[in-house]
Amino acid sequence: MVSVELISAWLRTVIRQEWILEIWIFGSVAMKAENPNDVDVFVKYRGERSREIPPLRRELEFKFLQSFHVPLHLLLLTEQECFEQSVFLGNALARGVRVK
Repeated sequence: MVSVELISAWLRTVIRQEWILEIWIFGSVAMKAENPNDVDVFVKYRGERSREIPPLRRELEFKFLQSFHVPLHLLLLTEQECFEQSVFLGNALARGVRVK
């Protein structure tokens, strides 16, 4: 099993953009499942940087799979989208681990 602490450290090292506002690990890894099928990560970012998200997603997913041998599932939302989806996010992140 890959630890939340190890994944958190990796995310902090790889995601260093100032326009990334929050990073959370949620789902089975945050709940310390023994053999997770994937790692779920939520990223909140400034909406004016939306054009940079597709290449960032591809890079992170590739590097993560190379490093941990398990898929990374990213939920990337702007500040506005977070506001619009606040109930869903509240439920999903209630047992999550904040990284940034």
